[in-house]
Amino acid sequence: SSEKQWQPVLSKLADFNPETVESFYKNKQLYELAWQPIEKILSKSKIVYLSAVQGYSQGLSFPALKKPDNTFLGSEKVIRMVLSTSQIDIQNNFNLAKKPVKALLVGGVDYKCDGEQLFSKPLLRAGEEVAEIKQVIEKVKGKCDLLKDDVATEAAFTKAIEQPYNLIHLATHGTSMKKRVANATELTSIFAKQQDPGFHSALLMSGSDCAWTNQKQLGADDGVLTVKEIQSTIALSADMVVLSACQSALGDSEGSEGLLGLYRAFRSAGAVNVLASLWNVEDATASQFMRHFYNQLATPTATIESAFEAAQTKMRNTPGVPVSSWAGFVLMH
Repeated sequence: SSEKQWQPVLSKLADFNPETVESFYKNKQLYELAWQPIEKILSKSKIVYLSAVQGYSQGLSFPALKKPDNTFLGSEKVIRMVLSTSQIDIQNNFNLAKKPVKALLVGGVDYKCDGEQLFSKPLLRAGEEVAEIKQVIEKVKGKCDLLKDDVATEAAFTKAIEQPYNLIHLATHGTSMKKRVANATELTSIFAKQQDPGFHSALLMSGSDCAWTNQKQLGADDGVLTVKEIQSTIALSADMVVLSACQSALGDSEGSEGLLGLYRAFRSAGAVNVLASLWNVEDATASQFMRHFYNQLATPTATIESAFEAAQTKMRNTPGVPVSSWAGFVLMH
């Protein structure tokens, strides 16, 4: 498919808010452009692996594509994302129930600058989300460390992960400062002005409002955990990193290397699997998805893939649940 065919379709995705996403994925031209050219080749395949999708379909949620019969592609095919085709045959047996895990949970973050909210709205359900996950993990004999409120600083997080964790879960704001979707505050921030794309995707930690509003503040503990910092200062041995954060799978394009997003940064830092989001997800919706995911992952026979796919199926098949609530989450391994 050509640029002439794609541009009118992509121009309708002006931002990554739920209402815009919902409208965008109702367009059946997406299916015609992204899937129909390979439909016959894959007609007998139940599981399809996509590796480092490039071009105009980069950043699409393939399970959300609407087929001609008005059903979702995800209801017919299991779509799995890998950074490389060499990873397809690797066995991944991580499970919460098989052996006790050690987890680091971050949520209920206080973003305020000197007690004043300047940029980031509080995620009201994020604290409840990590509390529920903690209960699930401890029920199967796992152990959890929790960073919340004003304790969830960038420095506290980077210090904590010097210890070995099987699982790291961050329920916080994520941002991708791509110029066609970022708001004015993001584009005028000191981070967006940096030439290095490693500054353009970040997770927001406690006190991050100070960094957004102070045009001179750009430091190691400014509350904004950038892709560049993750790649240069963090080393992990985690089986799983979950980024319950908006736009955490997005980033600037780096040529043949694909999206330089947070998911790729954590993978390069040593995480075996990363679960992230392609667009803005309301914290209540994210909590609902994560509840399904972790409850599945705590069953003895589950794998990360089966738990993720079960959570998507549960949300997709629930009447009244919009596509923006389930299709934006991406599991990469």
